[in-house]
Amino acid sequence: MSLQIDPEQYEIRELKNAASWAERDVLEIGCGDGRLARRLAGLGASVTAIDTDDQLVKSALVYFPGSPNQRIRYSIGDGEQLPFSAKTFDIVIFGWSL
Repeated sequence: MSLQIDPEQYEIRELKNAASWAERDVLEIGCGDGRLARRLAGLGASVTAIDTDDQLVKSALVYFPGSPNQRIRYSIGDGEQLPFSAKTFDIVIFGWSL
């Protein structure tokens, strides 16, 4: 039996209602395995996805290859020490990191 996350597509529907993602630069803090970053990229966002857990970032890079990942840049980092200048991103998300 395989794990299915959100088979009813509630999450993607709520994301579509929350913002206009197309052509937006998004920072996801606490990206984990990249599940949310992939969904946002699928909605047209360019995503910078960071997490403090290097193993999760590695799994995001390896486990889910494909065209949406061309819009995603994964790296190791945390929300307290952001190496980005002000106004780099249109939207910042803390999915499961709080």
